[in-house]
Amino acid sequence: MTTTFQRYVCWEPAYVGNVMETEALQTPDHVFLATHHPIRMHRADLGTASSQVAYTEQQFLADFLAPRDFNFVAVLGGAGTGKSHLVRWLAGNVPQTERRRVILIPKVGTNLKEVIRRVLEGLEGPQFDDYRTRLNRATGSLSEQEARVRLLDNLAIAVGPVRYPDWNGLTEEQKYLVEHLPNLLGDPVVRRELLRDHGIMHRLVVHILGESARVERLEERRAISVDDLRMDIRDLKDASKGAREVFQLLLSDEEMQRHAVEWMNQHLDDAIAHVLQFSGEDLLRLMLDVREALGARETELVVLIEDFAKLQGIDQQLLEALLVERNQPGRGTLCPLRTALAVTSGYFDKLPETVRERIRFRVKMDASDEGGGGLFTPEDVEAFAARYLNAVRAGDEPLRAWQADGAHADAVPNACDECPFRHTCHAGFGARDGIGLYPFNATALHGMLRKASPEGFNPRRLLNRVLKITLADHAEDLRDGEFPSPALLARMGGSTLPALVSSQLRQLDPIGHGRREALLEFWSGARTIVDLDPAIHGAFDLPPLDGRAPAPVSRPVTPTPVPERTQPPTEKIPQSLAESITLLDAWARGDAFPQRLGNDLRKPLFEAISARIDWDAELLLRGAFQGAGGKPFQPRSINFLRGTQAGSATVQLVLPLAGSPITQTAIALQGMLLYEHHGHWKFPSGGRYLRAYARELDRWSEAVLVQLRRPRTSGEAWDPVPAAAELLAIGARMAGRPQASADSMHEQVSALFEDWSTVDTSSRSPAWKTLFDTFRRHRGTLVEIVRARTACTKGGSTDVKVIDVVQLVPVLQQVRRTWEPREEIPTDIRSEYAAVREVRARMDDLLKQAIVGERQRYLEWFGRVAGEMGDPPQRKPAIEAARMALQTAIESGAPLGIPRAEYDECVGSLERMVSFDWAVAAAARVRDEREFGALLAELGRRFDEPMQTSERFLNLTGVALDNARSRLSESVRELRGRGGGELEHVQESLSHGLDRLCGLLSELAAEGA
Repeated sequence: MTTTFQRYVCWEPAYVGNVMETEALQTPDHVFLATHHPIRMHRADLGTASSQVAYTEQQFLADFLAPRDFNFVAVLGGAGTGKSHLVRWLAGNVPQTERRRVILIPKVGTNLKEVIRRVLEGLEGPQFDDYRTRLNRATGSLSEQEARVRLLDNLAIAVGPVRYPDWNGLTEEQKYLVEHLPNLLGDPVVRRELLRDHGIMHRLVVHILGESARVERLEERRAISVDDLRMDIRDLKDASKGAREVFQLLLSDEEMQRHAVEWMNQHLDDAIAHVLQFSGEDLLRLMLDVREALGARETELVVLIEDFAKLQGIDQQLLEALLVERNQPGRGTLCPLRTALAVTSGYFDKLPETVRERIRFRVKMDASDEGGGGLFTPEDVEAFAARYLNAVRAGDEPLRAWQADGAHADAVPNACDECPFRHTCHAGFGARDGIGLYPFNATALHGMLRKASPEGFNPRRLLNRVLKITLADHAEDLRDGEFPSPALLARMGGSTLPALVSSQLRQLDPIGHGRREALLEFWSGARTIVDLDPAIHGAFDLPPLDGRAPAPVSRPVTPTPVPERTQPPTEKIPQSLAESITLLDAWARGDAFPQRLGNDLRKPLFEAISARIDWDAELLLRGAFQGAGGKPFQPRSINFLRGTQAGSATVQLVLPLAGSPITQTAIALQGMLLYEHHGHWKFPSGGRYLRAYARELDRWSEAVLVQLRRPRTSGEAWDPVPAAAELLAIGARMAGRPQASADSMHEQVSALFEDWSTVDTSSRSPAWKTLFDTFRRHRGTLVEIVRARTACTKGGSTDVKVIDVVQLVPVLQQVRRTWEPREEIPTDIRSEYAAVREVRARMDDLLKQAIVGERQRYLEWFGRVAGEMGDPPQRKPAIEAARMALQTAIESGAPLGIPRAEYDECVGSLERMVSFDWAVAAAARVRDEREFGALLAELGRRFDEPMQTSERFLNLTGVALDNARSRLSESVRELRGRGGGELEHVQESLSHGLDRLCGLLSELAAEGA
């Protein structure tokens, strides 16, 4: 078959809507008759459950007409099961006679006013004229807006004290509502909300008076809901006090809301009836008058109601009138009456028990209700669809001519009769009752129906969601050789094929794989790649995958598997694994990712990705980046699209990755699970799984590496090593590392990793100590940041074997020029790098202040030792002079007043302390230096010991000399008090000693100068 066939069998998409429109006005009679398929149902008599035996239309017709005087039948079923269709079929098949009047109340375009008009149609007499006059007076000049107001007024009256003046038999809640609810319904502000377009009053008025061209689907009675009362309290600021009080109570009390809604719905039918100015008694009297008039003519009345929900407001009264028997006291004989009404099961169950008990029998259209499945066989479904397909192909004029000729069921025009491709088409696509199923085959029809109606056959869903969508929306695809399209597959709920099959189709046909997936999904029903009947491939212009040219055949053929390389046999996989594979297929098609499956996959995925990353080659310390304990990459980093998140982690890997087809990701995950089970890749299609797994694993590991290399919340690149390294270098410099004698690049690098956190800073300036304490707290974190990104462990060992100095040398060369931090630190770095930001911020605040304070300390020390020991201070001469002076004091008998051993130890230390001379030289350089960077290089050198020892030496020497002078002066005073030659002798001795001591001190000062 070629595109000639496609153009020959195609149809006008606009006409499809005329044939299959289930939401607008009813289809014309000729279409209805041409598409009608015998409906199967179950029968249930009063007090019995539904029969398990299928009940046919002809049986239903015979049973409906059998009783002479009265029959009342309910046709039950859910939405779309064909209730209204059956009632309409009944209207067309009840024999028309002069002694029978049939009133059909359709479900579309009919309101309560129209129902009463139909009842009155053809009846003459004063009483009927009066009914017409009252109806016209009530509604003739009544606008829709006026009807809304009248309905709300009627409701306010029905629920209030006018109807219940003495409150007899009311509950406490009802008494409150009778007294206060009219205040709410009568308030202008509240009324404006209730009367708005598309509000509850509007919807009810359309039901009463309006003529909607659309079907209103009702499973339950129309009712006021709690949502209809939910208004913004701010909008009621201008409402009356009484209205606000009632509304605030309803707003705060859900139980009272329920009571209010129930009370209004209890009176809603009465309010509706009064809009028509027909009370329940009026309607009952009207129906009795009609039946009495027809009885006088010996005419039978048949009332057929396609949708009983359309009659809400007069339904209870109409039911009461329809259930009245023929003989009534005070009246003439009423006409025989037969009634059939279509109603949903939920609506029917809410009818009064007295009504349900008087229904003679009921038929049920739900195939799944009461164990009655199997009402429609697969052949029935195909025949049902075939009739609509034929009506679309045949066109409107042939069907109208057929109806005009008597509409004989066995003579419906069959478009296939004139088709030159009939033989090939029916052989490839199949046929039912001589009508071809093209563009469907039986497999496609049933497969699409299962998607559209999972719970079972539903005529409306088959028409709307399968036939109409395909024939109207995809007719152009059929004409252009692009059918079935990926769009059709998507509208039908997407593919259920295994992800691996979808991937194989993409490889076998990169251009047409979407169409092939739709064809395989619905027209084959297979779970592997197969070729269909050549006629199907030819009609759809989609060659078989094995390369054979499409050729017509005379009979259907079994789908032919596309040859694959043979795989070694393998054992049957466990059920749990099979379920996981199925769940991944469903996920690839759009389902949610099950939480249990995610929990099962995270650990092996985490281990596989961690193993795939070459941490040594990346110079990343594995233990710093992956694993538990708050590491950036951990099992809960891995999450899945449409799945439950495992928790927070720095690195986030959501599968599939952007740009990676979800199908490929699903195949990769399936491959990982299958490999874990088999322990090898030699299972069926293992090569395909391995390739998908390898590709995706590379992408997953690279995605993790990208996030590790970009430790910013924005995802932009930033290397924390230079920033951390320069901070460590400055901190090491403040700690005096490395020593001045070992200031090579090698020692500079080593100093970064040395533990200088124990360095004593007690003698340093306050700013210096504060800044260094910050370094002390964060040194370990900074070192870890540098090690984690520059280390090589050699085979994944936890021991660092090599440091990539290349990353550090440029940083150290730069920082040694000025000893000021230069690296930029972004504001959006992740939390694990907060130490870099905190240390840098403290350094920016305190570094210069610390240098200034520490320089001042150096200069103060230098000034003192230079004043006491000469400028520049001379260590050995000063020590010698101090010894001689103190020895003279001792010989003169003056006590020193200091611990002699401590002093001797201090003098000995200073005497051996070469670093004192270095400290003096450093202090001199600090005195003359003005560049902060150079000052830090000097101030970082640790001269605490010579500075402290020299100060202790000067302090002890000064104390000793002061004590000696003080003692000698005191002795002189004592001798003067005694008088005599002894005083003169002592004075002479002391004078000689002091002269000698002063001479030594002068000599010491001169030598220092």
